[in-house]
Amino acid sequence: MDYLIPQVFVEYEDGQVCHILTGFSGAVSMTEASWETLFSSSYYKNLLREQTVTERKSLKELVDK
Repeated sequence: MDYLIPQVFVEYEDGQVCHILTGFSGAVSMTEASWETLFSSSYYKNLLREQTVTERKSLKELVDK
């Protein structure tokens, strides 16, 4: 079975790019745990606070689908 390893980056309006997550090839459950850690982090909560109302759905909303 093939498993694509997700990588997630945030790109800011000023062009800065920040790597925030790389999944694990060993087990899907390890990658799921990484998502949960990210979503509970202060970094992610700050990103949500900085979003404007007109921006797209949050990363968590997209991942949950």
